[in-house]
Amino acid sequence: MTAPNRTRFILPALVIVIGGGLFAFRDSIFAGESVRRDPGDIFRARRGDLKVTITESATLEAAKSVVVRSDVEGRATILWLVPEGSRVRKGDRLCELDVTNIKDKEETQAISVSRAKSAYVTAEKNLEIQRNQNKSDIEAAEIQLTFAKMDVEKFMGVEATATTEKQMGEREQRIIQFETDVNLKEEKLEQAKLKYDWTKKLHAKKYVADRDLDADRISVISAENDLQVAENKLKILKRYDLLMDERNLQSKVKEAEANLERTKLRCQAKLVQGTAEMDTKREQYDLEVTKLEKYRHQLIAAKIVAPSDGLVVYANVGDRRRQTPIDEGTEVRQGQAIVILPDISTMIAKTAIHASQIGLLEDPNKTRYEVIIKVDALPDTVFTGRVTRVGQTADSNRSWFNPEIKLYKCETSIDGDTSLLKPNQTASVEIIAENLKDVITIPIQAVQRARRVLYVWKDVGKEIIAQPIERGISNEKFVVITKGLEENDAIYLHVPEGVTLPEFVELNKQADEKLKQAEKVRLEQRDSHRKKGDLAEAGLKSNVGGNEAADPRARSRESRGGSSRRQGGGMAKWNAFFEEVKTELPEFAAKMTDSQSKFGLMRDADFKAKVEAHPVLGPKWKALRANMGGGRSRGGRPGSNQERGGGRNRTSGGAG
Repeated sequence: MTAPNRTRFILPALVIVIGGGLFAFRDSIFAGESVRRDPGDIFRARRGDLKVTITESATLEAAKSVVVRSDVEGRATILWLVPEGSRVRKGDRLCELDVTNIKDKEETQAISVSRAKSAYVTAEKNLEIQRNQNKSDIEAAEIQLTFAKMDVEKFMGVEATATTEKQMGEREQRIIQFETDVNLKEEKLEQAKLKYDWTKKLHAKKYVADRDLDADRISVISAENDLQVAENKLKILKRYDLLMDERNLQSKVKEAEANLERTKLRCQAKLVQGTAEMDTKREQYDLEVTKLEKYRHQLIAAKIVAPSDGLVVYANVGDRRRQTPIDEGTEVRQGQAIVILPDISTMIAKTAIHASQIGLLEDPNKTRYEVIIKVDALPDTVFTGRVTRVGQTADSNRSWFNPEIKLYKCETSIDGDTSLLKPNQTASVEIIAENLKDVITIPIQAVQRARRVLYVWKDVGKEIIAQPIERGISNEKFVVITKGLEENDAIYLHVPEGVTLPEFVELNKQADEKLKQAEKVRLEQRDSHRKKGDLAEAGLKSNVGGNEAADPRARSRESRGGSSRRQGGGMAKWNAFFEEVKTELPEFAAKMTDSQSKFGLMRDADFKAKVEAHPVLGPKWKALRANMGGGRSRGGRPGSNQERGGGRNRTSGGAG
């Protein structure tokens, strides 16, 4: 055998011998260890940059667009439509709608306007007539009152003043007449008595006959009777007649005053009635005119012109699942978009961010988030931009097909020359949520959890220890370690075989105490808010005076609304529970990608065992399971109208 051949066989043999010696040496070193080391599972913590991004599909739109809508009442058919893609100027014709039925309505309405105008004019003239009649009636009542007062003055007389003499009234005149009559009767009686006395003297001397004496005696008796009658008449006049006449005249004055007041009220009522009738006819006339103007406006609106310069883009019709562009012959309703005139000089990209990722875009200064945009129609061109708007609430329109997935609207600007871009083109946007510098990172799967303590398996040379850590933000692969590791520390990507899982009793105890304090503060804040709400509700009930109790329909609506809220709230509690599971038990986070996978874990024995043993998750798990029966949806899962979670999550992974 030649020397080269001998060398060829000797070298491999030496390698085998040396290798065997090294393995023997290793076995002698770790002879007392039961832990099996696998160098392929070891990762060195590294210091460097970490980029956290959100990648989603997007649709391009013009930053400024004018939407041209149908202003015709009801539904109308498109008779003519400008070709899509045409460039138009302000005032150019865009569309014509069929409004034959509105033309008929316009003609009929013109007749109604004429009738309403005639009725209004008639009511206006009637009101003027009523005003004149009211004036005459009031003047007549005032004259009647004046005459009644004059009768009283005529009867009672007028006392003398500094400028006028006393005027005797009928009352005083009648008293004087009756008193004069009494005085005359007294004089006649006195004369009759004197004559009778003289006759008696002459009769005693036999100068007059007996019949003359009897005649004079009878004259005295007659005069006495006449005087008594006159005195009685005077008494009756003063006690009865004059008082009755005075009261009667005063009563006529009061009646005239009341009649004047009644006349004024009656005239006022008729005036109000006539005014209301005229106002009603005028409002009816105005309403008919408004209808006529509306029809005429719609006849004008049937010929739609461009409100500004732009590129013609047809709007879509149909439901969310199936949409087709507007075309001639399409029936459109009032307010429906027909044509969109985008200003393509400035373009934006619109996308939707999943609820699990929206927390990465919480910075109030949204423009700090840079965006990389790739348009499907221009694969060789990359555009840049920035986030300009992030929705504060979930988009209800996007959640219509699957209400359990909550998406938030997001708009990004597009920098540079956008002349090659067109509306409705599809693109992908990569939002740079964080670009951390000089941080220590490790793979997400290396992070383990012992109840509330996060840790990694660290190789320190002679042994493998469970090293507690504190973590920061993560992307889909790596997580930032803020405490517990240094650069180049050797950690295991998985749990090494043969190790004893740590408990971290003291650290967990401290964490539990912090959690209790935080929960106590939360409950105190909740109770404070609840008390304020109760006080406000009590004030509201005191103001309405308990009217809600008198309306059983209101209580029924409130009961139905409360039931819906309770059913909708059940799903929200499950979602919150699963999010907490991701934090407390990160080893299961990767398995919870959508609603089906989440509730599939409920049948996993290992998952149930760890959740039930968890001091925080266990009680919540039992409470939610106990309430599942009352909140099941048709699909058999609790709730159906809230977010089930799921969807792509390109910004976070296993460790939660």
